Amino acid sequence: MTGFGRSEVVYDWGTVVVEVSSVNHRYSEISVRLPKELARLEPQIISIVKANSSRGKITVRLDVRWSAQYSVPTINKNVLEGYIRDLEEISETFSLGCDIRLEHLLTLPGVLEPPLQNKETIFEDVAKALTGQVESALVNWNEMREVEGSHLLGDVLKYVQELEKRLVNIARTWDFVKEKALADFRERIETILAQQGVEADESRIIQEIVILSDKWDISEELDRLDSHMKKLRELLYEKAFVSGKKIDFLLQEINREINTIGSKASDSDIRWEIVEAKASIESMREQIQNVE
Repeated sequence: MTGFGRSEVVYDWGTVVVEVSSVNHRYSEISVRLPKELARLEPQIISIVKANSSRGKITVRLDVRWSAQYSVPTINKNVLEGYIRDLEEISETFSLGCDIRLEHLLTLPGVLEPPLQNKETIFEDVAKALTGQVESALVNWNEMREVEGSHLLGDVLKYVQELEKRLVNIARTWDFVKEKALADFRERIETILAQQGVEADESRIIQEIVILSDKWDISEELDRLDSHMKKLRELLYEKAFVSGKKIDFLLQEINREINTIGSKASDSDIRWEIVEAKASIESMREQIQNVE
């Protein structure tokens, strides 16, 4: 689910900014962007993110603005003094008579020590601070996702109500159409038997109606749809974590029953209600794709 979280804290050694952003994704895909000197923390940060999510495309950006003592190179005075002595000795030996300039000395190997060496002395403290900040950013990230989820739930419930309305209309229409269909079947069978000169037998007529009813009776589909809709509402209101995949699977089952009704029903009113019901299901499935 879409979300964003941010944490910024100032320490003695620098300022750390952590940002966590996510978009919906079918699988869990975690990307961590760290300063080069902190790259070894990536597995630990990924582990923290995984503990707070199940799927989605999640990006963690971490930036450190180091304080001067950890961002500015230091001069190794021992190495510098060694260079100066050697250069003075060479100049005197060969009568070069040239000045020794500081800017030239600073470019010599070993004179400037990179700040990375200083950072190593505080790495454990930095690692502890960074992982703590990632967890704080994830809290903000989850808070935003919860707000987004509540809005999403409202939209899905509107489609659920619309679908339930369509199913009620189908059931009511079927109650009326069913009686007429049974009467038409009976009349058709009796007419055929009469044309063939066969005496109509009540038990035989009932048997034929039962056999043919499997091809047009939608009562079982309506019963299963009623059960599915109750389960759908139960999942949507469940306080414990519910996977979006689980809800999507249930919507697939609902859609399958609707399609079966569409293949059986010939009444124009029922078929139109099926079109509207499938539109509501498709809208719900689009929204549920955003649920983790």
